Amino acid sequence: EPPTIHPITATDVYASSVHASVCEGLLTRDSQTYDWKPRLAESWEVSKDNKIFTFKIRKNAVFHDGKPVTAEDVKFSFDAIFNPAYQ
Repeated sequence: EPPTIHPITATDVYASSVHASVCEGLLTRDSQTYDWKPRLAESWEVSKDNKIFTFKIRKNAVFHDGKPVTAEDVKFSFDAIFNPAYQ
C-alpha cells in the first residue's frame, strides 16, 4: 500500500502505478522504442541549449469535469512540484 498517492509528493512505484491510471502527463514514453510520444501535448519543441521546452497542448485536452486544460494549469503543476515546501 503506498504511503500517499498525492501526485506531487508521492515517490514510490505503487503511487506511480496509480498516477499512470488517473493522471495524464504532457508526454509519455513508448515502451518499445523509448521515444517520447504526445499525450496532453500534441507537439513540443526544445531550445538548442536544451533549457527551454515549449509544449502545445491538445485543444481537446480536458479535466474529468470537462473544463479545458490550460497552460496556466500546467504551470501550476510545475510550480507546485518545485515548491520547497514539498521537499
